Amino acid sequence: MKTLLTMFFAWATIAYGQDSVVANVWEGVKLHTVANPTGLWRIAVLEIDLDNPALRLEAIPANGGFRRGFETTSSMARRASTFGALAIGAVNGDYFSLEEPDNPYSTLGNQMIAGGEWVAGHKTERSLFAVTEAGGVVFDVLQFRGFLARGGDTLSIDALNEKRGEDRTVLYNKYIGVSTRAAGGIEAALAPIDVSKVNRPIRCVVEEIDQDGDASIGDRWILSASGDRAERLADLCAPGDTVVVLLGTNPDVGAITQAVGAGPRLVVDGAPAAPLSEAEGLPAGHTDKRHPRTAIGVDRDTTTLYLLAVDGRQEGWSAGMTLVELADYMIGMGCFHAANFDGGGSTALVVRDSVVNRPSDKTGERPVANALAVVAELPNLDVVERLDVSPDSIDLYEDQFQTIDVRAIDRFGYRINPRALGVASHVFGPAYLDERYRLVPTGAGVGMVMLGSPTFREMIRFVVKPRANGGDGE
Repeated sequence: MKTLLTMFFAWATIAYGQDSVVANVWEGVKLHTVANPTGLWRIAVLEIDLDNPALRLEAIPANGGFRRGFETTSSMARRASTFGALAIGAVNGDYFSLEEPDNPYSTLGNQMIAGGEWVAGHKTERSLFAVTEAGGVVFDVLQFRGFLARGGDTLSIDALNEKRGEDRTVLYNKYIGVSTRAAGGIEAALAPIDVSKVNRPIRCVVEEIDQDGDASIGDRWILSASGDRAERLADLCAPGDTVVVLLGTNPDVGAITQAVGAGPRLVVDGAPAAPLSEAEGLPAGHTDKRHPRTAIGVDRDTTTLYLLAVDGRQEGWSAGMTLVELADYMIGMGCFHAANFDGGGSTALVVRDSVVNRPSDKTGERPVANALAVVAELPNLDVVERLDVSPDSIDLYEDQFQTIDVRAIDRFGYRINPRALGVASHVFGPAYLDERYRLVPTGAGVGMVMLGSPTFREMIRFVVKPRANGGDGE
């Protein structure tokens, strides 16, 4: 693979007069930045080793679901960094409706699956990118399919988290919000018994049948039916029944764990997808003109994944690419399969908490509907090069607090959230340390803060004085 990359960047230099810089940002993850002096293209590529077992891909919905507005890719990446996990990089994902950010039904027109659970399921003509439980990747157009079964009787499910309409059956879960917003019909509240898996049957208990509409969701699934479908649902199940629900794809590609909508496919079996002009229902102005682009691809052996951002609409900096140019570029990079994500002002590639491309919107990084992140497992503090803590000592009154700046720096030179690493803290004396690393006194006296692990340890002495003459906070 290193040979392929060397050949690619040599080819890029010859074809476009580009210079590239390569930086290691994590074990098995490299950032390539490619610049063209004439301002034709500026490109950032994140190369990920899929054979690294400590790396995984995560689909992230904005603000955890619909009805909560959009969110920047960098913000979603930060949310993906939790205890024991660190978001190494992320790109914006699917197309979405800018006009109605609070309308949950128009937010996403393609499929989305996060952590093995459906977020959105529709009829679509556009491709997606997906990861399976077996470790495979999928670039294809996958339709949503579903049904509820009891005994030998079945009822088809038309969509997931979509506006119901007449004579339809739609399943709603927590990602749509607190309730279904469906008027009338019949709604069955289902409590899953089995772990939710795509393309696998899931046993559920029917908790209640409601005829008022707009049922509350919580952790349950609500199957909402109207017209003739409502009568079929009422005949098929009753409270206390055990039913089987399948929420899958057509074609069935196995148990999908993560999926983000895309479109169109750019590269199929090592060749440009044809035709790319107006592909998958997109207008010619989108496919044939140069715009900022976000794309994803894998090599022939599915051992290396590429996340790519092309800047555009910025004269003197970068013009953007047509889809034909983008497909050719990704083939030259070594991609055997590739797909286009939402681009334009949405294009953003985040690496280690920083946006490494230049978004075209005048306001900067645009809030979007979802993102795809590369997340690394952090089993211990071995990745830490040093722990920087300041101040060295603290002197404050008992009605004040002092924020302690804790910086865990890894061997690649990047800062890691100490909470994600599990950096331990102990306070000896009249104070406590809150979740923001603020030292909050509980009385007057002298004490010590200890931060670190068996490998790294920092001590901060503090003095809390009685009574402050006015003022609070730092």
